[in-house]
Amino acid sequence: MKHPDLKPLGPENIIVIAPGPFSGLYLPASGKTSFISISPLTGIYGDSNMGGLLGVELRQAGYDALVIKGKADALSVICIDYEDIKIRSASAYADKTSSDTERAVKEDMGDIETRVAVIGPAGENLVKFACINTEWSRNAGRTGMGAIFGSKNLKAVAIRGSHDLPVHDMDALVNTGDQAFDYLKSRDLFELWQQQGLMSVIDYINSVGAMPTHNFNDAHFDGADTINDDAMLKYEIGDTSCFCCPMSISMPSYSRRQQEFH
Repeated sequence: MKHPDLKPLGPENIIVIAPGPFSGLYLPASGKTSFISISPLTGIYGDSNMGGLLGVELRQAGYDALVIKGKADALSVICIDYEDIKIRSASAYADKTSSDTERAVKEDMGDIETRVAVIGPAGENLVKFACINTEWSRNAGRTGMGAIFGSKNLKAVAIRGSHDLPVHDMDALVNTGDQAFDYLKSRDLFELWQQQGLMSVIDYINSVGAMPTHNFNDAHFDGADTINDDAMLKYEIGDTSCFCCPMSISMPSYSRRQQEFH
C-alpha cells in the first residue's frame, strides 16, 4: 500500500531498478530486471520486469540496484559508465520514440553495446500505462512504470559495465547451471519453443480469450492466424534470447513489403 499523501507522479515517489542476485551468472533466466514503484495506474505498489541484458550490465557496472527519486529540471538521461555517473540533457531526444532514442543514446555514448532503459512519447506525456523499453523489443509493460520515468523528466538510463561478478564457488555454480540447462533441454516442448518462440502460444491464448487486442479493448484477435507461428516462420531471419536463456523465443523477421525489420 502507499502513504495517503504520496502522489505516484510526484517527485517524492521513487522507482527502483533491480536485477536479482543471480543476474549475470550462469543460470537459466538470470537476465530479468524489475522496475518497482507506486503505480500511477492503480495508486498502490506496482512492478514490472523485462528480459534482455540491462540488469546484467548494471551489475557488471558495480551496482545491485538503482533507486531514483525527485525530478530533474529538464528532460534528462542518467549515464552510468562503470563507476562514473552523470546526468545529461535529453533535450535532443524529446518526443522521439523509444527505438529512435535508444539508437541515438548508444551513438552518443560511443558504444553500441551500451544498455539503455528508455521511454517514448507516452512516458513523457505521463500516460498511466506507459512502458519502459530496452533493446528494441524488451519491455517493462505493466503498471505504468514509463509514466514514472516521465514524471521525473527521465528519458533514459544508459549503462556500461564489464566487471566480473564475484562467485564464492565457481565449480558449484557451473555444476548447478549445467544441471538446470540439461533439465530444461529434456522437457517435451523445449525444441518447439526454440523453433517457434513466443509465436507458438498465439493460437492458444487467442482461443482462451487472453489475446491483447486494440490495447486490451478486446481479448480475441480475428487475424491471429496471420501472426501465429506458421505465419511468422516464413519471415524469420534468426532468433535472439535474453541473457542465459536457452529458449531464444524472440524471432526477428523481415517484411519485403514494408522493407523493415520487426
